[in-house]
Amino acid sequence: MKRSDLPIESRYAITIEEAAGYSLIGENRLRKIIECDQTLEWVMHVGSQVRIKRELFERWLDEQYHL
Repeated sequence: MKRSDLPIESRYAITIEEAAGYSLIGENRLRKIIECDQTLEWVMHVGSQVRIKRELFERWLDEQYHL
């Protein structure tokens, strides 16, 4: 089984594209949020790629009222 075959809810980290589909927030909006706030605990840089720590991202989303 490839890592990408695991359901999103079983993964520790997901791509921006997957996070956008999962949260129904656009990719560009997510990238802008990440660019504007360098202190987000749910963002993980892996080399030149960005990964989203899924559970922390979900908790952060629960606290948001406006994006």
